[in-house]
Amino acid sequence: MVVTLKEKDILRMYVKRIAPDTIFYFMAIVLITVFYQLSTKKSVEVIYPYSIAITIYFIWMCIRYVSYRSFYQSLSRMEKNCAYEGRFTKEDEIAINRAFNQIHREYLQMIRSMESDEEERRRFLSAWIHSMKTPVTVESLIIQRASRGELEEKTAMKDITLENDKLLSSLDMVLNIMRLQEFAKDYVPEEFDLADEINQIINNNKRLFIYSKVFPKVINECGGASSKVLSDRKWNRHMLDQIISNAVKYSKEEGEAKNVTFRLTKEGKKTVLYVEDEGIGMEETDLPRVFEPFFTGENGRNGRNASGIGLYFCKEISEHIQCQLSIESSIAAGTKVKIIYRNYPSNVFN
Repeated sequence: MVVTLKEKDILRMYVKRIAPDTIFYFMAIVLITVFYQLSTKKSVEVIYPYSIAITIYFIWMCIRYVSYRSFYQSLSRMEKNCAYEGRFTKEDEIAINRAFNQIHREYLQMIRSMESDEEERRRFLSAWIHSMKTPVTVESLIIQRASRGELEEKTAMKDITLENDKLLSSLDMVLNIMRLQEFAKDYVPEEFDLADEINQIINNNKRLFIYSKVFPKVINECGGASSKVLSDRKWNRHMLDQIISNAVKYSKEEGEAKNVTFRLTKEGKKTVLYVEDEGIGMEETDLPRVFEPFFTGENGRNGRNASGIGLYFCKEISEHIQCQLSIESSIAAGTKVKIIYRNYPSNVFN
């Protein structure tokens, strides 16, 4: 809201500001006069010097008022136009102008950032809602075929369950992405052993591994060094669950067993986790964009039911829990995901 100061408002504020100075000024003149008369015991003409003092004071106050008025007019113009630099001459006015401009720039930057985040969120939700139309459409087609007797009821139920699982998985992922917007409220850093955590995550996903005929291998190369890290256990699990889901989905083949290898090692004082699969791999040209939302690449176009959300979700989590996430891959040679845990206890507590 822009407040425009009128002339009388500026004058009223100025009078209030100089009132104490005026009182002390004339009290000082009176006291000096009284002191002089008492000390000399002579009668002194005061009307003429008082008139000169009042005239000089009035002229000086008028000059100050012009400067005061110019200052507030400049502030009013700056409220209307952030590009207006103002005409400030005194050091305190220049300092106020600089502070005002700095606050204004930070405010505008914050607004642009919020608008950008809101636009990104809107585009993300729009794209996600559009992508969710596919499994709903597939379910509708399955129901139509089953009702016409073209599909057995058992097969139809199995297919509908698969599509429904996709919907639930995608919905859960998007809800978690939305929670990332308020990450500070749900961030609980704790120290835990990453090797034990990987074994627990593998155990939680054992049915996925068994049914897909993709089997996990854990290699701990930390030796005698500790594999403990400082991170948020819940969000770290969300990230690793999605990486495992991708590794299994792009590795499983009919009649052929594959492996997903979890390799723990140390790089200096940092704990590093490699997750390597034996899947179909990715095109080299796709790698720079794999963390973009809804980017599916060649694998998505070749019918692998890629949503384009998973790796984007992982990247967002890694940035929030201060891990460094990167991917190496090539066609028919599998994919290697590298996670560097930078918030390790030895750096924080020692």
